[in-house]
Amino acid sequence: MKLSNGVSPSERQVLGTGLHLDLDAVLNAADSAMVFVDEDDIVRVANEKACRYLGMESDKVRGLVFQELIKDNLTPRVQRPKALLDWLELVRAMHSFSAVSSAAGNRCEMAYEDEELGERVLSLYASFVLDRSGAKLGMLYVIDDITGHRRAEKMLELLSEAAKAADADSCPGELLLKLREAVRQYVPADAMAILEAREDGKGVVLGSTPPAFLGGPGSAGPLAGYLPGDEVLFDIVTDVGKSLSELGTEGRGASVLPPAFLESAFVEGFRSMVTLPLRFRGRVIGMWILASARIGTYSLDDVSFLTPVSQYLAGIVNNAVFSNNVKGMYSAAVRKREAEAGFSARISALTGKISKGEGNDSSDEAVDSKELEVLFRIAQEMKKLLDLRELLDHLVNLIAEKMGYSNCVILLPDEDGKNLVVEAVVGMSREQIGTKIPKGKGISWSVMTNGRTENIPDVSVDSRSYECARGVGSELYVPLEVRGKTLGVVVVQKTEKNGFGPGDARLMTAIAGHIASALEVAQLHEQVKKSACVDALTGLANRRVFVSSLETAIRRAANRDYGGVVSVGILDVNSMKAVNDCYGHLTGDAVLAHIGLRLGSGFRACDVVARYGGDEFVVLLPGVPKELASKRIGEVVSRWVKDSVKTPNGEQVAVPAACYGVASYPEDGHEARVVLSVADDRLLRAKKRLGSR
Repeated sequence: MKLSNGVSPSERQVLGTGLHLDLDAVLNAADSAMVFVDEDDIVRVANEKACRYLGMESDKVRGLVFQELIKDNLTPRVQRPKALLDWLELVRAMHSFSAVSSAAGNRCEMAYEDEELGERVLSLYASFVLDRSGAKLGMLYVIDDITGHRRAEKMLELLSEAAKAADADSCPGELLLKLREAVRQYVPADAMAILEAREDGKGVVLGSTPPAFLGGPGSAGPLAGYLPGDEVLFDIVTDVGKSLSELGTEGRGASVLPPAFLESAFVEGFRSMVTLPLRFRGRVIGMWILASARIGTYSLDDVSFLTPVSQYLAGIVNNAVFSNNVKGMYSAAVRKREAEAGFSARISALTGKISKGEGNDSSDEAVDSKELEVLFRIAQEMKKLLDLRELLDHLVNLIAEKMGYSNCVILLPDEDGKNLVVEAVVGMSREQIGTKIPKGKGISWSVMTNGRTENIPDVSVDSRSYECARGVGSELYVPLEVRGKTLGVVVVQKTEKNGFGPGDARLMTAIAGHIASALEVAQLHEQVKKSACVDALTGLANRRVFVSSLETAIRRAANRDYGGVVSVGILDVNSMKAVNDCYGHLTGDAVLAHIGLRLGSGFRACDVVARYGGDEFVVLLPGVPKELASKRIGEVVSRWVKDSVKTPNGEQVAVPAACYGVASYPEDGHEARVVLSVADDRLLRAKKRLGSR
């Protein structure tokens, strides 16, 4: 954030008298806590939110030395005061040589003990305040409460780990035990349950903790508000006893839960409850219920915190329901075949014949049994493997192992839908991993487009074959379809020609539908992870990912990886304010998105390109010396300046150039923050040179 509000040095001298009144109004209107200090580190203005953290009134804060104020008033309530003080020293040191707002180290997170709210997570951000000429007037410190954000991130991590750790046959029971322990760190949860919402309007308890909560697994009842056409976002029962007494009143009732569930909870001593719908791909598949022994426990803040977790939990529950259904089908099929085998043996004994397998075992029944066995294994994998890459690798190995195929390949479309990419391979085709098949090319695109299984008895005579692996004689292509949408293609291969019959096609078609369901859940999980790592406007990595990648790269370079060299470039797009002022922010966003596209495609796969904030981008180039890194960045910039984007009115706007600074490890420093600071300083010099022309 840059404040370029036209405050001249002479006006700065009267900040303590009249000008602070205007700044007071501006800073108090902000959602964050803000403190403005001058070049001598003297507090000139602090808004009401900042004063609350500092424990002092505004008029008493003004005129004090900021670092001393922090040391005396804030550090006693911070878990790691030294880290905070070191960060303040770094910011002050940077003040002497850099004026770029996103300089390295300008953000600090800390655990803070609030007298009213308990432990909170605060983020401190430092921004230089400049006048119109670019001269520094001081620093603006911003304090944000990011407790909710960090808690939600932690909950998603814990939920993912719990899902992986839970035994496949005990989910969601074991998962609930782990989930309740995780949730109780942030929201009271004396009991917890997951319901499946069935199409007949009934809710069935899939799992609960304690085990008897809501009657235990298998308990059922009608769900008000979840029937077709109804839409309930969430449900808070402040007083279970009072809600039970209001069951006879008009309207939809006191809760979406069946009266029997409320009565059971009341008898067990639970006095308040919150219910969140579990939505998967636009439909409610169940509900997540938390209960407390106290009246009035839950609030809208709790719902806001729990909602992202419920969205993630829905995918796991969808898998659990599918797994339970397949498990039932598998068990029933096994019992049926055991009964048939026993009956056949008894008949053979009575007639004096020895059964050698000819009996009642038709090819269709053999296929059914094999299908259910593979489906059962897939269901077990689905319940624990939410990571897309891990799931794909397990599935291809499972199919090849159980079906006896030489090769198994899964192809998925890339983000642009222009290529099918070989994402997972087992067998002879392993060297094809990562291969891209352009749209319209090969048999795989034909299957992807028309959604029909294709059996290729001899790949050598089919002109549509595209880069087939050596030694492959025949192939079977099957679309991965779920709810009318084709997500990809699974291909199985054999060395001999005419290797696949009608039974293989039936079996793989049945299995492919369930693989698609598993894939859909894993892709949803991937989207959740990606949303925490990707800049929404440009699709590049975000600041957090970049800093983490840089620290990892420097550690590896210190161990002689990458030739011991890591370079970093910081780019600042020129004249973005003019673009926004002249053409509007929509056009400005389009410019930044276009630059993000050019940057994303302009470097190696091992390089990390990120949006650092606003109109600033960063590039991490492992193993590339500083001079070569600068040359590569310059080449990418020179390509995009030839481009233009359209305004909403159809007018063409030239994409502006960018200034950049480059630094490298170990030449310019041995720590990530130091290398970034040097690159930032060189960026500032480049901007000054541009401004002096």
